[in-house]
Amino acid sequence: MIVWRVEKGETGPYQGGVARMIVNACAGDPYNKPPPCNDYQISDWWEKLRDRRHWRFGFISLRQFRAWFDTDEGRDMLHDEGYKLAAYRVRDVNASNHQAVFLLQGAEKLGERSCNNWE
Repeated sequence: MIVWRVEKGETGPYQGGVARMIVNACAGDPYNKPPPCNDYQISDWWEKLRDRRHWRFGFISLRQFRAWFDTDEGRDMLHDEGYKLAAYRVRDVNASNHQAVFLLQGAEKLGERSCNNWE
């Protein structure tokens, strides 16, 4: 399965210092952007997961990415801060209608694209 992840190096936007700016720019409906513990499709699995260090967040489609980062302003901020949208081929993934959580170990990075260029 292919998973899309927003990252700069190995860091995602919620680990970096721009998280608050991006979250504010892409506020939207919080129901559509739940943390994993509140995402009913993956919350039970997430709560039972003991070692979360090697798991990363992403999206199972570009449509899902655009629903999460749902404004041009937010995607432009990601771009301006140096974040890319990376594609990974993954073996271990748990996904919901909102997000995907995948095991980084064993994932193959296929490439990157801009977070804000959709031409």
